[in-house]
Amino acid sequence: MTVHGGHNAAPPVPLHRNGNFVLLWVGQAVSHLGVMISQTALPLLVLAVTGSAAQAGLIATVRFVVVFSLQLFAGVLVNRWSNRAVMLICDAGRAVALGTVALAIVAGHLTYAHLVAVAVCEAVLGVFFGPAETPSVRQVVPAAQLKEAVARNQLRGQVATLIGFPLGGFLFAWHHVAPFAVDAASYVISFAAIALITVGLDPLTRDLRPRQQGLIREVRRGLAWVWHESFLRSFTLWLAAAGVLFSSVNLAATVLALWRGASATELGFMYAIIGAGGLAGALLIPRIQRILSSRAIVRAFAVTATVAFGAMLVSPSAYLIGVANAAALLLAPSLNAILSGHVLTHAPDDMQGRVTSATLQIANAGAFLGPVLTGVLLDSLGALTTVGCFAIVMAILSAVAFLPGFAREPGTGSPAAGPQRGRTCHSR
Repeated sequence: MTVHGGHNAAPPVPLHRNGNFVLLWVGQAVSHLGVMISQTALPLLVLAVTGSAAQAGLIATVRFVVVFSLQLFAGVLVNRWSNRAVMLICDAGRAVALGTVALAIVAGHLTYAHLVAVAVCEAVLGVFFGPAETPSVRQVVPAAQLKEAVARNQLRGQVATLIGFPLGGFLFAWHHVAPFAVDAASYVISFAAIALITVGLDPLTRDLRPRQQGLIREVRRGLAWVWHESFLRSFTLWLAAAGVLFSSVNLAATVLALWRGASATELGFMYAIIGAGGLAGALLIPRIQRILSSRAIVRAFAVTATVAFGAMLVSPSAYLIGVANAAALLLAPSLNAILSGHVLTHAPDDMQGRVTSATLQIANAGAFLGPVLTGVLLDSLGALTTVGCFAIVMAILSAVAFLPGFAREPGTGSPAAGPQRGRTCHSR
C-alpha cells in the first residue's frame, strides 16, 4: 500500500507545521516569483538587444509552441521516472540556462539566438516540471488537507504574479542582468528545497509502476481518462472556450482604457487593481470551497464575468475598468484550484502525470487564439465592440454552465467516483 506523505496518524499537523509541505511550497513560491521577474524583463531585453517588437513577440510564440507540443508527452514520461529526480534536473537546468543569460550580459556577448535557445530550454524543462510537482503535493500532504494545500498553491502563484511583474521592471531598469540573476537564484533555492524534503515524492515504487505501452498509446489513455470522467470533460472544454477570452482580457481592457483617454500612470494603477483582484480571489479559495460546490463556483464565475464585461462597457475611467476586470477574474483562482484538486484526489497514482498534462492541454487549448482574435477585433471593430463581444460570449458560456448535465460532480456512476489513491495493477 502506498503511504502518502507519511501522515497516517490523526489529526494531521497544520500545513504550516508540515515541514515537507513548507519546503515544497516555499521553493515553488520563490521559483514562481523568479519566473515572473524574468518573463517581465525578457521582452524588454529583446527590445534592448534587437530593437524589434516582432522578435520579442516571436519568443513568446516559440515558448507556447514548445509547451503545447510537449505537454501531453511530458505527462506520460514523468509517470515513468522519479518525480524528485525530474524536478531536481529541471531546476538545475533552468538555473544554468538563466545564469548563462546573466553572464552573457556581463560579458557583452548576448545574442538573440542565445535568448531564443534559453527560452526554449526553460519552456521544455517547465513542461516536465509541472507533472512531477503536482502529484508530489499529495505525497507530503494527507488526503484531508489536499484542498487547503491546493488553495495555498494558488495563493503563491497570485502573489508571485502581483509582485513579480513590477519587480521585474524595476530590476531591469536598475541593471539588465538583475532579473535573470534573480531567476537563476530562485531555481537554486527551489532545487535545495526539493532536495531537503524527507519523504518519497513518487506515488508508486518502481516494481508497481505500470508496464510501458508506447508514448502515443499512453497519451491516448490519459486523454481517454479525462474524456470519460464527466466532470473533467465538461469543465476542461468549458475552460478552453473561456480561455479564448481570459487570455486577452487585459489587452482589451488596456485598449479600452486608452480609448477612454487613460494616461500611463492610470494604466499602472489599473494593472495593480487587476492584480489585487487575483490575489483577493486566491485568498478567498478556502472560504469559497467550504460554502459552494465546484459547479456552483463555475456558475458564479460565469455570471460575475458576464456582468463585469458589461460594466467595462460603461466604465468611464481606467480605474473603474480595472475594478470590473478584477471582478471578472476574482473567482479564476478558484477554478484553477478545482481543476488541480480534482486531479489530485481522483486520478489514480499511475495516471497522475498524464492526467495533469491532459487536463492542462485541453483547458489551455483556446488560450493561444485569444490575443490574435482580440487583436483583429480591436483593429477592425474597436475597443467597445470587442468588449461587447466578450460580454456576449461570456453570457453564452454562463448559459452552458447552467445546463443540467454540465460539470456533474463525481458520484456512484462516475468512472472516477471517489479518490483512487492506492496501488494499481500492472495490467491496464
